[in-house]
Amino acid sequence: MALETVSAPAEPAPLRPPLKWAGGKRWLVPYLRPLWERHSRRRLVEPLCGGLAVAL
Repeated sequence: MALETVSAPAEPAPLRPPLKWAGGKRWLVPYLRPLWERHSRRRLVEPLCGGLAVAL
């Protein structure tokens, strides 16, 4: 029986939207994250859904 070496990825890949749309808002996440941390118990509703990258 041969042994295999399996290593975990160093860092998880960034989340990408399930739908690809021009004009995505993923670049806003670093700016929006501090706002969400203060309101972590509230629900985020993204009415137009976009590519869903911000909500995910």
